[in-house]
Amino acid sequence: MYTTMLALSQAFIPSSNKDGQRTLLAVLYFTIGAVLGWPFALAIAIPFVFEELLVFGADQVPAKEKLNWQLNRGIRLVLCGAVAAFIPVSTKTCLCLAFTEGCADTHSRNRFILLWKAHCSILEHRGV
Repeated sequence: MYTTMLALSQAFIPSSNKDGQRTLLAVLYFTIGAVLGWPFALAIAIPFVFEELLVFGADQVPAKEKLNWQLNRGIRLVLCGAVAAFIPVSTKTCLCLAFTEGCADTHSRNRFILLWKAHCSILEHRGV
């Protein structure tokens, strides 16, 4: 929920083509919040995406350049989403490194191995 607060603090800044950092930070904070355990953060991001694509904000755009303006905003949003996509990948890597045989904390390692063996035995018992 804290990351959602940080994302909304960026999202409430009026949008403009000059401020690409606003979009990047908002997308990153929404993604971090979703990965860390509150997936509804992505649902809260839906109005931000519509606002980013459709609302002029601080930009003065002539009518004939509106399509180009929307295309630039869409590309910026997709690039920010691509950067944010590395967060779940890196989180999975960190978790795999933390809960394997090479873990320095033997208590955590043993607990994980016991849980994994119990999970496998339950699946064998069910015949899955």
